[in-house]
Amino acid sequence: MTTQLVESPERQYRRIFSCLSAWRQHTVLAAKAYYEAKVSGCWHAHHRTWKDFMEACGFTEEWGRQLAKTGQQIVELEAFIESPERCNSVAPEKAVLLEKTHEITPGMRKVLDGIPTASQVEILQKAGKPGKPLTVKDVKEAKAAVIPTPERVAKVIDLDKTEAHMPIPAGILEDWNRAEEVGRELCGLVSKVKCVVVKAQEDKDALFGEVNHSAAIGHLEAAYTDLKRIIPHAVCTCGGKGCRSCHGRGFVSEAFYRQCVPESTRKMRERKK
Repeated sequence: MTTQLVESPERQYRRIFSCLSAWRQHTVLAAKAYYEAKVSGCWHAHHRTWKDFMEACGFTEEWGRQLAKTGQQIVELEAFIESPERCNSVAPEKAVLLEKTHEITPGMRKVLDGIPTASQVEILQKAGKPGKPLTVKDVKEAKAAVIPTPERVAKVIDLDKTEAHMPIPAGILEDWNRAEEVGRELCGLVSKVKCVVVKAQEDKDALFGEVNHSAAIGHLEAAYTDLKRIIPHAVCTCGGKGCRSCHGRGFVSEAFYRQCVPESTRKMRERKK
């Protein structure tokens, strides 16, 4: 039986305080430490208020907020990259992506602010050059390549994700984009919860003592599969007008398209492209 060493609150406080005090030399480590301090509350035994703790670390209030946002973003990106559902697409570059994630500074966070996590990962994949530190300029250039500007959007006809590349009717494009955003956001949240449960099972975390890990993970995987059906994949065979099959949306999920649309219909679409 392996005995797991648990870091004491005092040791955790000293480690976090050290990282925060040296934020000028290690911005990213300080960002993660700031986020950890917020969550753990290990500072309570040494400081009366959070403001006192921040001042002891040498922070201004605004810089503290920027670090908090950066630390949270790093944690979210790590969870997304290491998510089991992302293994096939990210695994070959996982180490490189995680390294780039750890290089994110508050300046880079501002460039990525408001962009879905999946798109942030795509930007990080394209940003920078091998062997050279990541810069704000690198992230801006990669963002310009990944996120279309209004001018580029105006010149591009939006197509669905099937091999037929069917044009998305203008009347359903807004709902299509909203479903894409909402679906990916919800799937991402479920994935994060699953990662927490899996880690708790691996670490034998006593807090989860009454949790049936296998059942919880199974429920979360089922929820992920169901919620993924929100994400649009193909323009419905009704041409986007709305019907019973697509529940009036004008589009269907990948699961529906693969399982419910006849293969002959799919091949006919592809021949017409």
